Amino acid sequence: MQWQLSLWLISFCPQFRAGRLRYAKETLWSVFWGWMIWFSIDWIAAAPFLSDEDLMWIGRIIYPLIINLVLIFITVVSARRLHDIGHSGAWSFMMLVPGLNVVLLIYLLIRPGSALPTG
Repeated sequence: MQWQLSLWLISFCPQFRAGRLRYAKETLWSVFWGWMIWFSIDWIAAAPFLSDEDLMWIGRIIYPLIINLVLIFITVVSARRLHDIGHSGAWSFMMLVPGLNVVLLIYLLIRPGSALPTG
């Protein structure tokens, strides 16, 4: 049980490096699981037995939680990729800026990694 928890927590640690393939896989998986959870909750929210209070709770708590978890994970994965190409991981916060996130995503997918240690 403890190794599963540490494996889950290490996925939110930006101190490592990730190549292009790993970056693409982790980004696609996080978006995929975010969509799957979103659509499953959306299906549950369409149930006729839920009250308006339940729907408000889902809209105010659950949806933002899912979106923020996916954004945090993609930011951490981007920091790993930035470490791999020799940049500071702080640039990964550009993933939170609409428009710049697409540019950064394409840049991180195209740019080859570096064998130099990060500073």
